[in-house]
Parts: sequence; structure tokens; C-alpha cells
Amino acid sequence: MKKTTKILCFISMFVLFLLCYSFYKWYSLKNDYISLQLEMKRNYAYSQTSILTPFDYMVLSEDGEKAYSYCNGMNYDHTFQTGNEDSVVYLRDYLLYCYIFAIRDNNNDAAYEFSLYYLNALDNGKMILDTALLRVTTGFLNRVLSDTSSNASNCNKWGAAFFLQKIYNGTYVEDNKDSFLYKRYGDSAAKYEYLN
Repeated sequence: MKKTTKILCFISMFVLFLLCYSFYKWYSLKNDYISLQLEMKRNYAYSQTSILTPFDYMVLSEDGEKAYSYCNGMNYDHTFQTGNEDSVVYLRDYLLYCYIFAIRDNNNDAAYEFSLYYLNALDNGKMILDTALLRVTTGFLNRVLSDTSSNASNCNKWGAAFFLQKIYNGTYVEDNKDSFLYKRYGDSAAKYEYLN
């Protein structure tokens, strides 16, 4: 009898162990299933919000000069609104559009607009400093300053020299401090301010 009791006890313990293990696996799979469903819902929600806007289509598919003029006209008062209207261009989007116009269409006005809004956003604390974007901005500003075409704006050149002077003063990155370039761009700013 003792042997039968021991065997029954062993079988009972084994069955109890199997039940506990089964419950554990069921619970684990249920949590994985719930996590997967939440992730799928998040991905679906993201895919619904990441649809291209009419401005995106215009910038990517239309004539660059026309698209730049239209986007710039939407922000002529230099304010960026919030909301879900199709007629609103957000600061982030406008920076991206200006970057595209500056690179793809070689548009120096867009390069200046990108630099102006990016540096103003840094000054106002609306964006975090990114050294790669600061290098892009420096390149754009130098491009605006060296523009010799007949439609180059002295006002934009003055602004470019002013911002380059600010960059090389170490305002944004201490390692960018360069007294020679600071003076050089200060002289350029004074020259173009006089021409305005």
C-alpha cells in the first residue's frame, strides 16, 4: 500500500506540475498576444497619421519654384500654426521643404529660409541643437553669401553674414568659436547692411 500511495502521490505531483506549467504557458502566450495586438494597433494608427499631406505631394511632385513660392506664401507672416488643416504648414515641415528646395532645386532663398528658421528655433528653444544640422546651415549660409547671380538679395546676404558671425562667435557650439571668421563675417554683414 505504501508503494501505491507513493506512486499516486508522484503522479498527482506530476499532474499538478503539468497544470501549473500549462497555466504559466497560457498566461505568457496571452500576454504576448495582447502585446502584439497593441503593437499592431499602434502601427496602424501611425500608418494612418503618416499619410502625405497635399503640401508634401506638391513639394515632391510639382515644379520646385512654384511649390517654393506657394509654401513660402503660406508662411509669409512667419507664424506657424497648429491644427489639422491642410492649409497649415508646420515649422518642421517647412524646414524639410526648404531643405528639399535648397538641395534639389539649388534654391538659395530656400537655403536662407531653412537657416533662418532653424537658428531662430534654436534661439527660442523650440528645437534641440544638432551639430549635423548646424553644419548644413553653415553650408547653406555660405552658399547664400557667395551667390553672385543677379537676383541675389543683399538682405539675405546680410542675414547670412550675421548668422555666420553668430555661429563663429560660439553661440551654438563653443568649438565653433573662431575670431578670424567672426570678424570676416562681421565685416561682410556691415558691407551688406550698408547696401540695403
